[in-house]
This record gives sequence, C-alpha cells and structure tokens, in this order.
Amino acid sequence: MRNREASRYLELRRYYMTKNVTIEAEIREGQLYLRDPDKLPKSGKALLILLNEEKAKPNPENIRSLLGWMHTEIDAVQWQRRIRDEWHRQA
Repeated sequence: MRNREASRYLELRRYYMTKNVTIEAEIREGQLYLRDPDKLPKSGKALLILLNEEKAKPNPENIRSLLGWMHTEIDAVQWQRRIRDEWHRQA
C-alpha cells in the first residue's frame, strides 16, 4: 500500500507542480531580445527580474561607521542561553 501511495503522491506532485524555465535575454533600447526564444511556451505567464549590471562602489564612510558595531567578544552560547531563559520566563 505504501508504494501505491508514494507513486500516487509523485504523480500528483508532477501534475500540480509548476515548471519554471529560465531564459536569458538582453534589453536594448527598451526591447527584450531572447537568447533562446525556442524555450518559450506558446502561452503562459512570465516574471521578469532585471539584473543590475552597474558596479556599485562601496562607500568608505558607511563601512567605517559599521566597524566596531558588531561585538565579537560575546560568547554566543551564553547569549543564546540567556535569550532562551528570557523566552521561557515570558511564556
């Protein structure tokens, strides 16, 4: 019976799970040019995610302001125990 249930589960999963296809494209002057247009289905929905290729330079002032913010001298195990004790007291 377990094998039948497992195979039925897999069959339903294959039927109901959506298939995602990744298609690479370029945008030139507001037009979308697909690298492999044969991958597109005849109909369907698409979600477009734009990748920013602009190289961002780190801001040294922001980095300096964050230095020293994290305290590495804290014992993580003791900190977790203290936090758990506080949770248990509140429950």
